[in-house]
Amino acid sequence: MQYSIPVRFFICTPMILANWSLAATQPAAATRTITLFERMSGQIIRTQALLDGGEVFLPMDVWVDQLGLTRKALAGDRVGICREDLCIPFSVGDVATSIRRVGQRELVPVTYLAKALGGIAVWNAKEDELLLDLTHGPSAEAAMDDSILDLSLPDLSGKQVALTAFRGKKILLFAWASW
Repeated sequence: MQYSIPVRFFICTPMILANWSLAATQPAAATRTITLFERMSGQIIRTQALLDGGEVFLPMDVWVDQLGLTRKALAGDRVGICREDLCIPFSVGDVATSIRRVGQRELVPVTYLAKALGGIAVWNAKEDELLLDLTHGPSAEAAMDDSILDLSLPDLSGKQVALTAFRGKKILLFAWASW
């Protein structure tokens, strides 16, 4: 028995499904009110944000007025967003690493800027919450508590050894549990 199956059908079907699944996972751009938690200052900010293709864009005034960054005009149509002596250049366009202009507002891509400044951004889409930590380099080290845990444990011979006795040395602390 011989079957006649149109080959074009099998070639086109996966492409249609792939395009459909991409469209389903990347919703159209939308403006929403979000809650921004900024770790270093402890600020909780309610603001409008543009959500587009999995990226969150915050208005320039949030970065400047509330998070303490500065905006610099650069050559051409480029913009720099700066913290102290570190300045991240942006072009204006519609890709995830460029500033978007909507009317008179400039919208800055959160993930790209946070990463460029050495920080992190964590987006909780279910709750419309953004955790932002822009610490980097020396300021991140200054933010860390350098005190050591005051802990004493028995060594293999049963003698108590204080963790503070190893201050300034690298330590590998191995913990094991039977469960």
